[in-house]
Amino acid sequence: MGIVGFGRIGQAIARRAKGFEMQILYTSRQRCSPELEQFLGVEFATLEHLLQESDFVTLHTPSSDDTYHLISDRFANCVNPEIYNS
Repeated sequence: MGIVGFGRIGQAIARRAKGFEMQILYTSRQRCSPELEQFLGVEFATLEHLLQESDFVTLHTPSSDDTYHLISDRFANCVNPEIYNS
């Protein structure tokens, strides 16, 4: 599972995914502490790597100029072909 945006909501998603024993990759403007990464069982990744490796991707970013078109054509072409899209 890939989590884009690892604030309060992204971390809550990680807690739930951990219960399903999923490999969890995340990307965010700021990397969280190694202690929190270990506690939640998550690994920091670039957006490109996260999209290539994840079967599920959740987006939890604020709407702003920085996040507008975050998943552009450049990154959409990196997506794992087996990703679940709903």
